Amino acid sequence: MGLKFKYLTTWLSGLLMLLSANMGQAALPLAVNGDELPSLAPMLDQVTPAVVNIATEGRVQLQQNPLSADPFFRQFFNLPNQPLERKTQSLGSGVIVDARQGLVLTNNHVIANAVQITVTLRDGRQLAAEIISQRRI
Repeated sequence: MGLKFKYLTTWLSGLLMLLSANMGQAALPLAVNGDELPSLAPMLDQVTPAVVNIATEGRVQLQQNPLSADPFFRQFFNLPNQPLERKTQSLGSGVIVDARQGLVLTNNHVIANAVQITVTLRDGRQLAAEIISQRRI
């Protein structure tokens, strides 16, 4: 057993050395057949200012045990008469689709149940936002 374990560890360490030697060399070629590869950098410089961070705070009602609807149980266990709520927070990203009108497009799960929405622009400015349209797909 000890001999097999020694060969296994030697084989694994050799494999790791082989993999680590090749990992540092992976890269895209600068040119193919003498033609320089195009870069996405100029396009990204133009579009990334439109990407924003979206932070929300909201509330969701907690599902209660059906027995808590019974007045006897509510009184016996001293349960409040108001529905229980839980504070939620979410983070996500969005894209400015119309800067003049201040329209930002994001996923529904980012703004679901939101009470307060804050949009952070690339330059660090934070703006309050509101939902003007919501569509679940």
